[in-house]
Amino acid sequence: MLLPPTVPPAASSAPSLSVIVPALNEAARIPPTLDASLAYLRGTGRAWEVIIVDDGSEDGTVAACRARHAGEARLRLLRSRINQGKGAALQAGAAAARGERLLFMDADGGTPLSALPLLENVMAAAGCDVVVGSRVQQHRPWHRRLMGSTFSIMAAPLTGVRDSQ
Repeated sequence: MLLPPTVPPAASSAPSLSVIVPALNEAARIPPTLDASLAYLRGTGRAWEVIIVDDGSEDGTVAACRARHAGEARLRLLRSRINQGKGAALQAGAAAARGERLLFMDADGGTPLSALPLLENVMAAAGCDVVVGSRVQQHRPWHRRLMGSTFSIMAAPLTGVRDSQ
């Protein structure tokens, strides 16, 4: 069961962008992602909202979000008391979003919001309503590359899926 947002949406007009971030046990990784994302959005001059959808975290993710950005009315938090999966979290975030455009991003900030203009340029050039992006090519530490490659090698034969994301 999804609980109501901890911060009610503002009564003003709909934002142009809703950023939806599903989170499960992301207390360590979500604060820097929120810091960078909110700093970027504040500098855009556009109306926006960020919706964190906590999917039953047990590690203090909710407290980390509240403590870091308690004064930001455009940051909303939805909570599920039990883990329902990433798909359910994305669906709940989309249902709560008020923006003209929705952007889904991971809590680890693997692709920073500064990539948004690139996505919008692709949408405009292609005349499409949906763009599916992948992580921005950037230098990742060797241990992150090793973990990702190991997971892919092990998961592909077991699931028949080459790219789980």
